[in-house]
Formats: sequence, structure tokens, C-alpha cells
Amino acid sequence: MQEGVLVMASGGKPLRRMLMGISDRVFYLANPEITAAVEAGETEPVGFPQEDVFEFDEAIFTALADQWARRRATDPAIWRKLKRYAVPA
Repeated sequence: MQEGVLVMASGGKPLRRMLMGISDRVFYLANPEITAAVEAGETEPVGFPQEDVFEFDEAIFTALADQWARRRATDPAIWRKLKRYAVPA
């Protein structure tokens, strides 16, 4: 189960991550650069609250990443444009 998602990390930092697993309230995610290591059991994915995980949108990710790079903060109004990631049925 590898699907690209957008995550709001500490302080509003935007992260592109891969969905590696799901529990009741947590999505387990990994940096795309280390998914092979996660799958091989060499490292573990990181759990994020489901409310901080969104469907990936390249344009919004770029805007948030630019904001973060300039001022170490992001605009909550931009985050509200994103659709929360929903587990496929």
C-alpha cells in the first residue's frame, strides 16, 4: 500500500510522504526516499494522526513548501483547501 499523501507536520511544515499502513486513528507514513527500507524492515514508518494527512495536490504542496522556506510558517487557509485523505473502501 503505497500512495502519496501530503502531511501537516509540526508547526505546519508540509511533507510529501507515502502511506505505508493504517490503524484506527493513525496513518503510518514514510519519506518516499526510504520506502524500500521500510518494506525491508530496516526502519519503521512514522505514525501521523489521520486529521493531519491530506490527498496530495502538487500545486498546493508547492505553495506551502514555498511559504515554509521563506518564513517557517504556512497559511492555515491554504491547508483548508485540501481534502483529508480517506481510506479507500
